[in-house]
Amino acid sequence: MRERFKILTGNSGDLEEKIFNLILDMGFIVVLLSAVVTCFENLSIFAALTSVVGALLFLITLLVNYYLRKRQLARLMLCYLANCFMLPVVFFTCGGINSGMPLYMIGGLFIIVPTLKGRSRIICMGISTLVHVATIIVSYFYMEGNILGYDPAFNPLAKLSLESRILDMVVSVVLVSIFICITSGLILSAYQRERAGKEKLVARLDDLSKKDELTGLYNRRELFWHMETMSRFWQKHYYVALFDIDLFKSINDNYGHLFGDKALAIIASELWKLCDGEQDEIAARYGGEEFVVLVKGEDDEKAFAKIDGVRKKVEELVWEGHEGLKITISAGMVYCEGYENIEQVLMDADKCLYQAKKEGRNRVIFGGTKDGE
Repeated sequence: MRERFKILTGNSGDLEEKIFNLILDMGFIVVLLSAVVTCFENLSIFAALTSVVGALLFLITLLVNYYLRKRQLARLMLCYLANCFMLPVVFFTCGGINSGMPLYMIGGLFIIVPTLKGRSRIICMGISTLVHVATIIVSYFYMEGNILGYDPAFNPLAKLSLESRILDMVVSVVLVSIFICITSGLILSAYQRERAGKEKLVARLDDLSKKDELTGLYNRRELFWHMETMSRFWQKHYYVALFDIDLFKSINDNYGHLFGDKALAIIASELWKLCDGEQDEIAARYGGEEFVVLVKGEDDEKAFAKIDGVRKKVEELVWEGHEGLKITISAGMVYCEGYENIEQVLMDADKCLYQAKKEGRNRVIFGGTKDGE
C-alpha cells in the first residue's frame, strides 16, 4: 500500500497511468462505501445486491489492471461499467433524482476524459450521456411504483425517506468532491511541473543562444543586439573597451588548451564583475581571446579607472598549480559619444588595443571620442 501511495504522489512515472490508477482506486472505494451506506439505509434487497455486484465488478477491473496488466481493457471496463451499468442501476436503487446520484453521474462522465483517448473517448462519452439521460427520463415516469410487480423487498425502484435523502446527499457530496479534488489536483500539479520544466528549458535555450558556453559571457550576436537596442542613449556617458589576453597562444602552447580554457573563463568572470546590469553595462566574448565591455562612467577619468582596475586584477591573479605565472590583458578604450554606428566604435577600440600591444602590452589605451578628443 505504501508503494502504491508513492507511485501516485511521486514525480516519476507516467501521468496518465497515475490518473487512471487513482480513478480506479477511488472508484472502488466509492462503490464499496456506497454499498455499505445502502445496507445501512435499509433499502430493498435488490438495492443491496446491485451495490455488492457493482463492488465485485470494480474489484474484477482492479485485477485486470494490476495483475493481468491489460491496461486498455481495464480502462474500457471502468468507463462503461461505471456509466452504463453501475450508475443507472444504482440510480434507481439508491433514490434516483432525489438522492446524491446525479453527482455520481457527473463524476462518472468526468472520469472518461482522463481515462480514454481519441475515438474511444468520444464514443464512450456519447453512449454514457445517452444512458444517463434515458435513466433520468425513465425515473421521471416510473420511480414511484413497482413496475415489475415484484415483492417490495426486491423492488428496484426505491424511494428514500427524507432522512436517508439528506444522508445520501451529504455522503455523495463528500465522496465526489474528494474524488474530483484529488484527480484535478494531480492533473494540475503535473501540468504545473511540466510547465515549469518547459519554462526552465526555454530559459536555458534562450540563455544558450545569448551566451558563450565556455565563459558565460554574452556572445558576439547578443553584444551587437544589446548595443543596437541602446543606440538612442548608449552614447552618452558610455565607453567601450576591447580586451585581449596577452600572448594567449603561448599560454595554450606551454600549458595546454584545457588550462587556456580555464584562463579564459576566469578572466571572463572578472570582466563580468565589472558590469552593472542596472546601468545596461555588458561584457561579451568578441571572439577567441578577445572581449568587449560596455560600461558607463561619469567622466573619462572614472571610466578609465574602472577599465584599468580590471586589468590590474587580472595581473594579480594567482594560478593554482602554476606558481609564478602571470597572465595579463591589454585593452583599447573609446568614448561612445559622436559615433554613428557600433562597427566604427569597435574599429577605433581595436586601433587603441593595437596601440596598447605595440607599447608593450598589459595596459589600457584610451582613444577618447570619435574626433580624438
